Amino acid sequence: MKSPLQLAQWAAYEKLTQQRNEERAAIADKAKEGERLLAEAAKWQHAQEIRGYVAEILRLAGPGPTPAITEWAKWALQVAATEDPIPAKLASLRHGANG
Repeated sequence: MKSPLQLAQWAAYEKLTQQRNEERAAIADKAKEGERLLAEAAKWQHAQEIRGYVAEILRLAGPGPTPAITEWAKWALQVAATEDPIPAKLASLRHGANG
């Protein structure tokens, strides 16, 4: 049978272990948030690159691009809009979500 001192030491050990586990989980959560942020930034940059590419195609096509160029540009800009995480992030933040 354990003495009162041993029981107290065991309880302190369990509490410390729980605190350390919670700290590790918090660190892991922060790391995941950082990874998510980097992924969102990369998707936004990809969308920006697509938009810039479309703008350059339209610039080089000159005034009055052909219907095929216009349709392609619309499609490409829709792809960029789908890739862009900003609208979803803004909606999430406006509704009180943190990430």
